[in-house]
Amino acid sequence: MTSRFRPVSATGSLWGLLASYWFAVAAVIIIVIAVGRSNPMTAVWIILLALAGLLLATAFATGSAIIVTEQEIIVRRRMRAEWSIPVAALTTIEEHIPMRPRARSLAGWVFRADGYPQATIEMAMFAPLDRRRLRAVFADVLVSPDLGRPTRDR
Repeated sequence: MTSRFRPVSATGSLWGLLASYWFAVAAVIIIVIAVGRSNPMTAVWIILLALAGLLLATAFATGSAIIVTEQEIIVRRRMRAEWSIPVAALTTIEEHIPMRPRARSLAGWVFRADGYPQATIEMAMFAPLDRRRLRAVFADVLVSPDLGRPTRDR
């Protein structure tokens, strides 16, 4: 028996966060340069706070995973219960892309299946290559809730 989806596994990473939130990293660098000229100690504190935030975000990112096997789809998120369903039960995945900035890397996916609770996960946790692989695997069921049609039609 062949599966609806090709088996794939994607795990969240630091690279995914940096690639998705590059504008926040750039903002911290600009602030450190601007503040560091007049108050170097404050710049050090800003760097330490930014690193602490990045460490916390990385801890959450590395706890995220989407695993597709021949029989089931598993979604793992740190501090939440593992969600798994049979492959045949998946009906759609809603892709919620923020309007400002309109960036697919910041999208949230909502997995929906008949008779099962839904699961949500932020795609910013995954590296760009993993996001592309997951989009390719789920192309037939990935829909835009705003447009009501598959996102590959855009």
